[in-house]
Amino acid sequence: MTMGYRLNGRSARRLANALSSCCALCGLALLSALPRTAPAGDLPTVDPTMVALSPAQLSKAEQAIRTGEFKEITSLLLARDGKLAFERYFDAQGVDGLRNTRSATKTVTAC
Repeated sequence: MTMGYRLNGRSARRLANALSSCCALCGLALLSALPRTAPAGDLPTVDPTMVALSPAQLSKAEQAIRTGEFKEITSLLLARDGKLAFERYFDAQGVDGLRNTRSATKTVTAC
């Protein structure tokens, strides 16, 4: 039996807000452990399905950001078990851009 989730606008916004907060924190934690000059690819990665993340739900969140449903989101990173499972950038600077996380760093979400 497959369980599907249907997100309405409010639920999708809550999901995106939770994901962006969680991602910002996970990303900061992972990046703070790396030397500032670490070469690309040094951060361990894992397939999202290997850490119980749904590719369909990640795709929905990514699409909502790309279509402008959520404003001013420049990146979305998810880490589990010390490995980067999902990484997307939505601005011109991409992976090399500096991020202004502000309030996202105030919330800690444990999955």
